[in-house]
Amino acid sequence: MFASGLRNEVGLGFDSRGVLWGVENGADQLIRDDIGGDIHNDNPCEEINQFTSAGKFYGYPYCFSEGILDNGFGKGKMTQWAWPATFPEASFTDEDCRNEELVKRPAYCLPAHWAPLGFAFQPPSGDDVEFPFPSDGEGDMIVFSHGSWNRNPPSGYAVARVKFDISTGMP
Repeated sequence: MFASGLRNEVGLGFDSRGVLWGVENGADQLIRDDIGGDIHNDNPCEEINQFTSAGKFYGYPYCFSEGILDNGFGKGKMTQWAWPATFPEASFTDEDCRNEELVKRPAYCLPAHWAPLGFAFQPPSGDDVEFPFPSDGEGDMIVFSHGSWNRNPPSGYAVARVKFDISTGMP
């Protein structure tokens, strides 16, 4: 097994450096009483994961990645939290989920419920290449999303550009 703890990693592809990336659809109906109750509207975020080495665990179904917790509990986008006691046998805590020896964090978070289905990396621009995105976007990820079914207001019906740092290869 190359990677585990993934939830609906529907898009996979290699960047120009040969690194494997994926876009993941997060779960729905997230309710956790101790950090605000019904927080599903903005959580969990939709993850963009980078796969650089075999054997990593990405957290699901025991951990989720924060999108927005604007109720005083938030610790910032991509902060890992333990799922509610749906899986008590796992006994993962917030601290376990934030331990990077146990759980690999996403490389980037898209807004909750965007439901990304795939992506492509923007190729180099050139005199003979016509591309509908800015010419300074070489190496950026273009994400295709089908949008939410249970978010109010609905979101994610989009094609979006995720800028990457050309020197680090990271968003």
